[in-house]
Amino acid sequence: MKKALLIGKFNTVFKDLYDFLAEKDEFIHIQVCPEHIESVKSIIKMTNPGLIIVSLINLDKEYQSLFAFIRLKYEEIPVLCIGTEAEQRLFDAFLETAQFQTITRPCTNRNIWTHVKAILNISEKPKTDGAKLKAYSDTMTEEELERELEEKIGRRMDKRLEEQKKRTVTFRDNRQSTIDDDLDDSWIDEALAKQTKAAYQAKTMQKTESMQNVKAEQQNTEKTTLASQPAKEEILPAVSKKIRVLLVDDNPIQLRALRSALMHDYEVLMAVSGEESIEVMNNEHPDIVFLDYAMPGYDGKKVLETVRQSENLKNMPVVFLTGIQDKREIMSLVALKPNGYMVKPPDIEMIKKTIKKLVG
Repeated sequence: MKKALLIGKFNTVFKDLYDFLAEKDEFIHIQVCPEHIESVKSIIKMTNPGLIIVSLINLDKEYQSLFAFIRLKYEEIPVLCIGTEAEQRLFDAFLETAQFQTITRPCTNRNIWTHVKAILNISEKPKTDGAKLKAYSDTMTEEELERELEEKIGRRMDKRLEEQKKRTVTFRDNRQSTIDDDLDDSWIDEALAKQTKAAYQAKTMQKTESMQNVKAEQQNTEKTTLASQPAKEEILPAVSKKIRVLLVDDNPIQLRALRSALMHDYEVLMAVSGEESIEVMNNEHPDIVFLDYAMPGYDGKKVLETVRQSENLKNMPVVFLTGIQDKREIMSLVALKPNGYMVKPPDIEMIKKTIKKLVG
């Protein structure tokens, strides 16, 4: 069975294409890759697919690094890119090569399947009913019968697509949304912000109760013994040995991807805005902060200025995450004197080395 990877950002068009290709499971095995680029690279290494299918809808410049990786390391794997002319222009440098083939939207899933079959050399014959073949055998050739069945299959698929546009899907927060166009991810920011704020408030209350309990036990201990130091050591609350890392980014998808990559080695905190990051630093005192430089309103520059002017926070290591690659702009960024900077998408191993260098 042929194997293909489907890469792209989740939306109705992407889901519809996946559903369509998944129905071809007798010919092809489809695996959907996560949006985190480093994870996609790992999956390509492990699976070595016969075809990579890329939906270009909503992809940005950071995906150019993925295209460069595929062209450099896996030039034997054909890549089929599906998108409008405007979306294709973002990747013109790659799409001009023979490895990358393109389909321009608008197009149907059947058209895409025709290209996939040609690339993977799949020979597909429509399933026919024996009784019908027998009934029509006196009046129709086999080619005419197969053509008629193909048209019927096409009409059924068109009907299925219309029904699919009308049905509702359940999001992870149990909200209902009717599919008309691309899924609206704007609610994720709000939900993530509320969830993060609630978690911080709960931790703060827990800390307060813990300190009150410690103080009460210390007072009781002082009344019963002069050797207070051992008693203090016994009643001190357990402290997590994991380094606390704060990730700040207004893009919740990138936040979740970084958190997933770091959570096994570190205690990861998150903030979706500059204002919230200051609140987290004051309440949670992380050991190091990885800060998105370009955020609306209270951006990375203002956050760093606030940190350096605060007596409680001024020594906290802050590393910028930025999409800037121009040397002059990078020099102006370095002039703000962060503890370091990384170009997006950041390499996870480099993040870990930076944590070890700045925190220990």
